[in-house]
Amino acid sequence: MHERLARYPVADDQIAPTRLGNAIRRFEEYGYDRYRLDTQVLWNELTGCVPDQVRRQV
Repeated sequence: MHERLARYPVADDQIAPTRLGNAIRRFEEYGYDRYRLDTQVLWNELTGCVPDQVRRQV
């Protein structure tokens, strides 16, 4: 249950009307909450450490 709730934004005014919107919003918050990184920096770090095949798919 806690894992499912963690997929959604913390504040009620941050909840989006779709699951995709909530997932994107949560990813934006996760980078800062966990690593104090901007979302763009976090995304570049993630894509920099994955295999080439995964990077091409993204």
